Amino acid sequence: MELNAQKRGPRLYVQLSGELDHHSAEQTRIMLDTMLRDITVRELILDLSGLEYISSAGLRIILRL
Repeated sequence: MELNAQKRGPRLYVQLSGELDHHSAEQTRIMLDTMLRDITVRELILDLSGLEYISSAGLRIILRL
């Protein structure tokens, strides 16, 4: 699983690629939670087009956001 993030003003753009499964879900959650602690972030834009597979653990992370 690869995560690329870019902040532009109040927007955080996050692109996920690879497989978001139970092996990578917890680390992805930690990284996203850390990025979203920035109080200047007002909008999160997720690009999931690079994901080849999402397990229920991965969906939980996305829905939690």
